Amino acid sequence: PIVRGGRDNIAALISGAGTAWGTGAYMWVSSSTAGHNPASTWFGPAGASPSCMEATYPLRSANILQYRGLWSTTEANFEWNQWGVGDATSTSAGELLNMSNKSCFIQKTNQQSVQFTTCVTITT
Repeated sequence: PIVRGGRDNIAALISGAGTAWGTGAYMWVSSSTAGHNPASTWFGPAGASPSCMEATYPLRSANILQYRGLWSTTEANFEWNQWGVGDATSTSAGELLNMSNKSCFIQKTNQQSVQFTTCVTITT
């Protein structure tokens, strides 16, 4: 689900007051098990790890935004319980567009790299 900060960024873009993320978007994964709260500004207290967009991403088709990130063997080595798309590489800067608290069913280890693709649908 979209969080309020993401909603506000969309509104700012529509009114000409915002800045587009473009290739500055990042995918985040987290081991947090906290429930979704539209007022949340970040994942719960557990660890989180960003990945910049793969080449040619993000993609857009009408109201569907598609994002893809790649985590190497040294990154995000934990159980992926949440994911989101944001505009910063640090938890202390930027905002999330969305935050999903649905498990990705990935228990990543340092023996694997993982490519993760997701779609965010903007609906009315």
